[in-house]
Amino acid sequence: MLRSVLLTLLFLSPAYSDTITVRQDGTGDYDSIQAAIDAAEDGDVISLGPGVWTGNESSSKPVVEL
Repeated sequence: MLRSVLLTLLFLSPAYSDTITVRQDGTGDYDSIQAAIDAAEDGDVISLGPGVWTGNESSSKPVVEL
């Protein structure tokens, strides 16, 4: 009995998270880190594609290089 209650609670609890992909070539969910951050909710994971990511378009200094 206790086992069925625990299993029911496990499946009813909302433990949803998404992985948001960011790719510079446009094949991901977003092509900018900021757009992905704006769309993310608590628990989401942002996955960056390969490339040199800068703070903004006018900056040539890399923030992240993958």
